[in-house]
Amino acid sequence: MGIDSRLLPLAGCVDAAVAAGFIPHPVTVAGATGMPNYGRIAVRENTAVVEISNSCGLTTLPGGRKAPLDASSLGLGQAIGHALRHDPNRLVLALSGSASNDGGVGMLAASGFTFHDADGRQLRACGRTLPLIHTIDSTRTVNLAGIEIIVAGDVTHPLVGPTGAAAVNGPQKGATRADVRFLDAGLDNLVEAFVRSGYPHARDIANAPGAGNAGGIGFAAMLLGAQMICGAEYFIDLAAFD
Repeated sequence: MGIDSRLLPLAGCVDAAVAAGFIPHPVTVAGATGMPNYGRIAVRENTAVVEISNSCGLTTLPGGRKAPLDASSLGLGQAIGHALRHDPNRLVLALSGSASNDGGVGMLAASGFTFHDADGRQLRACGRTLPLIHTIDSTRTVNLAGIEIIVAGDVTHPLVGPTGAAAVNGPQKGATRADVRFLDAGLDNLVEAFVRSGYPHARDIANAPGAGNAGGIGFAAMLLGAQMICGAEYFIDLAAFD
């Protein structure tokens, strides 16, 4: 008796969604270091799937050259903006394959957040500027009311500390030991800046499992109200895959 076999792509979560019947939509966003990148999102009915891998992940680094301090999650935020044009009530963020360790500030910048130093100067949203952030303005952010945000990922470490985003995943993104210390201190400063700027629960969120996902994008997503789920299980269930 033959074996009935099917393949489900899981390396790219948008691909997995398309295999499950979602409609792909091409998007042009900023790659990890700001160069234009051609990715895609997936939409079906009221659910949109956006992934960092094909928007501003490791595969978007020019020549594959890693940039742990300057890579940004801006492209993910821009892809989210494209997804919101389809009026979803559920937004799924797939965070594997990230190139940045910016605490999600790039993603948030694309959503209307601005980051300022102690003198009020606006900062570029990337890992290098994390230690300089003093205040955060969220008065012009995108309205996400009524949208369920899901982070599909399998990382459970917190944002900062010896098991945090910089320490655990920074070296995979090209960070030296000095870079890891710099980024970890910067992420800690980012949390304090959020507390200072009207987010009193930012420290609790930073300590939550999954906050360190994708260089801290998990933290930023949870600030927006996202819930964390197991990524592989989600996409397997999505495709009704046995």
